[in-house]
Amino acid sequence: MVMIANTLAAELEKMAPTTVEVDAAAALSAAYEVFAKDAMGSGVPILPAGPAAGRVAMFAALSGMSATGAGAAIMSSAIILFWATSAPLGWPPPMIAVPPPNAGLAAALPLVLAANTAGGLSIKDAMLAIATAMYTQAIIGGTVAIPPAGPLPIL
Repeated sequence: MVMIANTLAAELEKMAPTTVEVDAAAALSAAYEVFAKDAMGSGVPILPAGPAAGRVAMFAALSGMSATGAGAAIMSSAIILFWATSAPLGWPPPMIAVPPPNAGLAAALPLVLAANTAGGLSIKDAMLAIATAMYTQAIIGGTVAIPPAGPLPIL
């Protein structure tokens, strides 16, 4: 399998609405882990230890996301931490993984969240918009290489 936005969107749709930040953080990090379990690098699927470690790091980094105006920035930082934690554990040696930088997520996510709120979208369409923004950044710039071969993209 290769990561796809629809997998993440389906997982986001399953999240139970909550006003308890720790529950939301647990659900979001678990949804992202399911999505990342389909990552491939150099034709090799990611090892389960990578996304599992990423989920733990992401969960911790989501603290404070319910503060007014903080959600998108904290979610972006948490996703960056997810990949920074996950990539080194995700592929067996001698493979070398460089996590995707998710450089555009901090700019894209607030726009998507605002559009979802203003647009009166269904839950399904809103979650697909969020998942697409996250997916689009997760597949840019990450590489997995088998030395001495050159880097290949994470898909």
